[in-house]
Amino acid sequence: MVYDIHYDLCAVVINILTILTFFKKKDISRKQNIEFILVVIIVLLSSICDIVSGLLISSITPETKTLASIFSYGYLILHNLLPGQFAVYLLTVTGVNKLHAKRFYFIFFLPILIVLILLFTNPFTNAIFYFDKDLIYKHGKGMYILYASSAYYVVTILYYIIRYNKSIPSNMATALTGFILASASAVAFQFFFPSILIELFIQSLLLLVTLFTIENDEEVINPITKIYNRKSFFHENDTSIKANLRYSIIIIKITNFKYYLDTVGFHTMDDILYNVAQWLRQAGGKTSVYDCDNGTFTILRYGKNQNDLDGLCVTILERFEKEWQAKNINISLDAQISAVRIPSDINNIQDLRLLIDARYTHDGKRTNFIQYNSLHILKRHAKVEGAIKKALENNSFQVFFQPIWDCKKNKICSAEALLRLFDDELGFIPPNEFIPIAENNGSIIQIGDFVFNKACELYQKEHMKDFGIELIDVNISPVQCMNHNLAKRFEKILEKNALSAKCINLEITENAAINSLETFMHTLQELRNMRFNFSLDDYGTGYSNAAYIFNMDFNIIKLDKSILWEADAKANAKIILKNYINMIKEMQLKIVVEGVETEGHKNLVTNLGCDYCQGFFFSKPLPVSEFIEYCKKFNQISPVNGS
Repeated sequence: MVYDIHYDLCAVVINILTILTFFKKKDISRKQNIEFILVVIIVLLSSICDIVSGLLISSITPETKTLASIFSYGYLILHNLLPGQFAVYLLTVTGVNKLHAKRFYFIFFLPILIVLILLFTNPFTNAIFYFDKDLIYKHGKGMYILYASSAYYVVTILYYIIRYNKSIPSNMATALTGFILASASAVAFQFFFPSILIELFIQSLLLLVTLFTIENDEEVINPITKIYNRKSFFHENDTSIKANLRYSIIIIKITNFKYYLDTVGFHTMDDILYNVAQWLRQAGGKTSVYDCDNGTFTILRYGKNQNDLDGLCVTILERFEKEWQAKNINISLDAQISAVRIPSDINNIQDLRLLIDARYTHDGKRTNFIQYNSLHILKRHAKVEGAIKKALENNSFQVFFQPIWDCKKNKICSAEALLRLFDDELGFIPPNEFIPIAENNGSIIQIGDFVFNKACELYQKEHMKDFGIELIDVNISPVQCMNHNLAKRFEKILEKNALSAKCINLEITENAAINSLETFMHTLQELRNMRFNFSLDDYGTGYSNAAYIFNMDFNIIKLDKSILWEADAKANAKIILKNYINMIKEMQLKIVVEGVETEGHKNLVTNLGCDYCQGFFFSKPLPVSEFIEYCKKFNQISPVNGS
């Protein structure tokens, strides 16, 4: 028989191209990558053996019979290892390989073992192939066992694709199923037309396609830290949780990440994060470290005991006690480390997402370790998220208004709109709990529109100007500031209420521009063109920057209540408060001091030259009807001491 080896030659070229591309693009240490490249190598070697044996058999002589037999054995051994190796690759991609003990693999590879025994005994039995007296290559009856072995692995692979379809992305399942069916078709074709060696060519093409689809790491690698990204982390965990695996996750949150991002800049922080990622990669295992964005890293530990897990956490904590260096800058990164066991602590991907995105816990230390042995925080988070959704659907959010007192006129001149959430199950939910959750899931945009609309309705429908109210203050979330359509949304609400933007004062915090200064400034300019007033909220907290005041062109600066309370108790803090007020007044801006709760507080800030006061000394936040009555009474009747 004369064999057509042209397809095999093409297969060799394609496999070499696949291998070169693979090593240029990939990290060979990842188990999935190792299993894939082994499949490609087996196909390459099979193609070479098939070419040589085909040429030798086509022009067989007594002298070349032995050599032809050797390459035939090589081809058959390698080719029958291929289905099993591809099945192992599939189990690795889906995470199912972590489910099974070693005894499973003995049974799994039993068909290959039987085939190998038949091949090694073939010189004595001629069960697989032989050369007759005319040196014609013929198959023995045992050849059907080789096809049965291949069929077994095809069925096994399809079984795992179907059984674990929920843990396999649809595009990956489609690619794997296509590979199997196309390979099976090529095997069937070559069975009926044995002289046309097309099977390995088809498989080589499919592997090249696999390299650029399933094995496309560009989609799952963080371009800055060069480790696997958030998408890859959640895919890995989604697969493992659905496969009922037991493993652990170490979560590392850099708690002062945003501060350094703002102070040393993106380029320096990129270098710092790269150094952190590479150190964690060495400490935690090369293939198990993920960058989950915003200074959060994770390490997956399969098959590790608790002592090993705790030891790694201690090692990480000790490293974060030291400084990190980039571009000749040494900085101290504060870190919070936590360890989670799957599935005893967390058994679904939704709770894991909540944990990864949860804000860190302050305890006054630079580094700390938190053992998550309960999920009450996450469950509370989920319930609050449900309460937010329900409140939006039922329009049951409430807006209260806290009066702001004019020190010179001794009147209530404005008020701050404050959102309140009361839930049937959870009761009162404080804003500092539900606002971060709303910002995280994006519902803050809809909530912000609701508050803005209520503020406009109050001012226009209740004729608040007649009661001496000049402005209504509305807080804007940093997430709202990143919305390109914010100005248009507000414009529609103003038109609906027939109100001028000059009646609204928008309160913005310093961190509003932290994610994208360009977007923030564009949004701010659009709002400024509409004639809104602006105030800088909570000035004096965290890492306040005086340059921020004049760069953003605010009308009013609101000093955080913590400054007043400290000044009331400490002489040095009082000096700081005085200097804050003097600096702001010299810039010809108005000042509101928050947290005025006693007459002593009021007297202190008015003596220092403050323009406005806000706090419980005047009134707590009030529902609309009570706020209106309060303004009528206060502004028409009387001095502060009677309020």
